[in-house]
Amino acid sequence: MGLESVVKDILKAGRRESEAIVSEGRMEASNIIGDAKEKGTEEMKKRVEDAETAGKKKRVQDLARTELEVKRLILEAQKEILDEVYSRALERLKTLPSNDMILRHLLSSHSADVGAGRVYSGEKDRMTVQTIAGANYAGTRPVLGGIVVESTDGKSTVDLTFETLMQKIWEDSIREVAEVIWQ
Repeated sequence: MGLESVVKDILKAGRRESEAIVSEGRMEASNIIGDAKEKGTEEMKKRVEDAETAGKKKRVQDLARTELEVKRLILEAQKEILDEVYSRALERLKTLPSNDMILRHLLSSHSADVGAGRVYSGEKDRMTVQTIAGANYAGTRPVLGGIVVESTDGKSTVDLTFETLMQKIWEDSIREVAEVIWQ
């Protein structure tokens, strides 16, 4: 075997080895690309899932926020209606034709206070209260109706004006009033 044949064998062996290396490199590149595609697909799936989860959370939060806003608006509207009912009730108290029976009841049920103090009334009720309270009648105050009894020393006051009585009744029965209106 001559040198030429040794060179040919070396070249053949080199080609085979280089082809094997190239083939092995292609397989390795193919595996790396496959792994990268797989990782990319998994990453994309994870990001899609994360985005869907975030979207669902945001949707739930937005829905809850909207529900709260609707409830707030409803409560505001209901409060406005209740305020209107209260205002109209006070207006009706202003227009009562005669308070004599109510005034007599207030004065008799608080006769101990009246006997030991000064009695005030609104201008409209002056004659009736003055007649019943007699010497204890002290004058008028700017009220819708009812009476105010003040101790002689001025330290205590019993406010039986229509406005005050209406406020107490309103506070005690606001829930029932609301139930009647919205049922």
